[in-house]
Amino acid sequence: SRGELMHILVYGMVGNHRGGIETFLLKMNSFMSADTIFDYVIEETECFHEDVIKKRGGNVYRVPSRSSDPLGNIRENKKLLKNLRNHLDIVYFNLSSLSWIEPIRIARALGYKIYIHSHNAQFIKNNGSIPYRIINSINKRRLSSYKGIKRLTCSQPATNFMFMKKDKVEMIYNAVYVNEFFFD
Repeated sequence: SRGELMHILVYGMVGNHRGGIETFLLKMNSFMSADTIFDYVIEETECFHEDVIKKRGGNVYRVPSRSSDPLGNIRENKKLLKNLRNHLDIVYFNLSSLSWIEPIRIARALGYKIYIHSHNAQFIKNNGSIPYRIINSINKRRLSSYKGIKRLTCSQPATNFMFMKKDKVEMIYNAVYVNEFFFD
């Protein structure tokens, strides 16, 4: 950590969505000590969660959408990660697929400490076209060749989906407050 604060840049939040990964990230952020600051990268102009993020000391960085402007996305991610180089301790990627790993490639080239967290095994099966599945498979092999990356997963199917058998992967089960789900 640089100084007393730990700064983590998080990829994977959709700014205009209140889905499972967004809930997971904000819940995880709420349980961290005050000296751990989470900043987020989004591809939308609007962020439903910005007030909560800023209240915890974090920032929201916006980059162009990879689907509508892939070159702009790469350019702005490169610029952002270069500008934050002396500010960040970790870049943490929360992924549903490996269809776009350019920010990982950029962070790796800049020497960041990188964590990649696989959250599911069904996204491509349920939502992916054949080209999308092929790209995911190619990037799975590319990612496997990247040394020094910490690989995290929430289940064995999520591990099999995103990582190769030879990859060293750490299981981090999704934390759930079971008391919130007791019968009333």
